[in-house]
Amino acid sequence: MMNKQDKPDIKTDYHLNQIRQVLSKRYGIQKKPDQLSVHQYQNVQDKISYIGQIPELENNYTNNNREQVIRNFKFQYVNWFSKNTCFALGYNKKSQKGLGQGHYLIYDLIDWKMHYKKFSDEEAIVGLLSQEYLNKMFGIGSQGGIYQIEKGQEKFEQRPILQVNVRNISSATYAPTHAKIALGSFDQKIYIYDVTGSIYGDLKGHGKEVTSVDWSPVYSLLLSGSEDESIRLWDPRSLEEVVSLKRHNLGVKKVKINNQYFLTTDEKYQTLLFDLRQLNKEMYKLPRSQALCWNSKYDNIFYLGDHLGAITSWNVSAPNTPIFQAKKNDTQLVDIAMEGQFMACIRQRLDKPDQMEVYKVS
Repeated sequence: MMNKQDKPDIKTDYHLNQIRQVLSKRYGIQKKPDQLSVHQYQNVQDKISYIGQIPELENNYTNNNREQVIRNFKFQYVNWFSKNTCFALGYNKKSQKGLGQGHYLIYDLIDWKMHYKKFSDEEAIVGLLSQEYLNKMFGIGSQGGIYQIEKGQEKFEQRPILQVNVRNISSATYAPTHAKIALGSFDQKIYIYDVTGSIYGDLKGHGKEVTSVDWSPVYSLLLSGSEDESIRLWDPRSLEEVVSLKRHNLGVKKVKINNQYFLTTDEKYQTLLFDLRQLNKEMYKLPRSQALCWNSKYDNIFYLGDHLGAITSWNVSAPNTPIFQAKKNDTQLVDIAMEGQFMACIRQRLDKPDQMEVYKVS
């Protein structure tokens, strides 16, 4: 007898053909998905090595300023500059006006030197997006400001490049060509802008705030999650919803998509794995996690970070046992990012400054 939870979504079945049509649309990026077998990945697991953590977060405080540092260093976002040894960390703190005030730090693994920037006086930072083809990073502001962060001759520089007419932005993602950007908002919509600043259109369908958006790295397919407990796939070119899935019982907090699969997690950290080619049900229920990341080279390898301090790597073909695990008690993983061979993760601690750890994945 089929359980209620296992009953296929009629709307999902109806739109499976649309999914196949959308998957056939590429952005001219010819990338053949790489797969790594379970046996191959087990053979290379010993090459996942811990490099270290940012020393400033641990040592750069005294008893006099300890509480101030702990309050300030509560990072939320991490991302790498493409094809580079630098990564950025974003965090927010309250300003005198009571507004969320964005800040970020940039570290270079070559010399472990820290560069500090105030993101904005008037808006919080809600995302860090890396541009694949240029050595640039983009900070996304909650009130519509988009700032370009790039490495100059002697320091990192920031300049505003776009101001969009969207307020209360919750998340953002670039199209594979970087010609468009999608912005999730607390007003239940997803806005798509050209990088020139003109609005391309908006996506309507969610019943509550949109908490997370992610663009497929190859296909013209956009994934979103919302407090309305739904996961939705969109065709951004036609501005049409392709499919709506309700497989969570609580609000969806984060979504991550690659060429063939996508991951989702909700308020209680229930984490699900889906296959784009078969959407009537999730492939697997995974260990409860709040940080999600796909391997930058292999489409069937992913990483999870949980609220108990464990970061684990998994193979889509064998999701019952992690290939690799690194755990620190009394911490929780907030975000994970990978670029090339390097992986960075944010560990938050209750009564100490956050830890920023870096791993090398061969």
